[in-house]
Amino acid sequence: TIEGIKFYVDLIHKHKVAPAPLDLGNLGIGAQQLFISGRLAMFSSGIWETPILRKIKDFDWDVAMFPKGPTGMRGFGTGGSAYCILKTTKHPREAWEVIKCLAGRESQIMLAEGGLAQPAIRDISEGEHWARSPKKPLNKKMLNEAVKYVTYEPFHPGWREIQDLYIGQEFDLVFNGTERVEDAVGKILPKINELLRTPEG
Repeated sequence: TIEGIKFYVDLIHKHKVAPAPLDLGNLGIGAQQLFISGRLAMFSSGIWETPILRKIKDFDWDVAMFPKGPTGMRGFGTGGSAYCILKTTKHPREAWEVIKCLAGRESQIMLAEGGLAQPAIRDISEGEHWARSPKKPLNKKMLNEAVKYVTYEPFHPGWREIQDLYIGQEFDLVFNGTERVEDAVGKILPKINELLRTPEG
């Protein structure tokens, strides 16, 4: 994990091929805008960017598989999408009908055609509405292949607190070049382990 973070930091400070978060903040624009303007060759995001990117005229773009690490491992971080019904809802039947609609074939085809989301129904994701669609991105078949490399954040009640109070703050310093990866990890690891040992976070 440390080696992976160091590689990412080196892209910013050693090889100077990736913008630092502080640089993006100072410019007042995000990676997406830099990509669209031709000032950034690639950026990491999600398929939900598709509707915006499709609207840009004379702009050639596509999607690519994440690279493998030195050990041959590959991973796509994701949060996924989910439709939920509150257990205390006063309208369970109506809510269930909405869920059925959103998860049904017609809605999945609409999401696929619009490029907003990768369809969850396999034959749609492999068919003319998605993988074989001539609409950008053209490499949508790769996105189906990438599903097997998906990784999720830890499911723990205290994870948001861990990210906000410890990981985010320390790694802002790392990515901006004011702290070493090893030092940041050494500071936050004991605190994170302590919180993870507490069931309620």
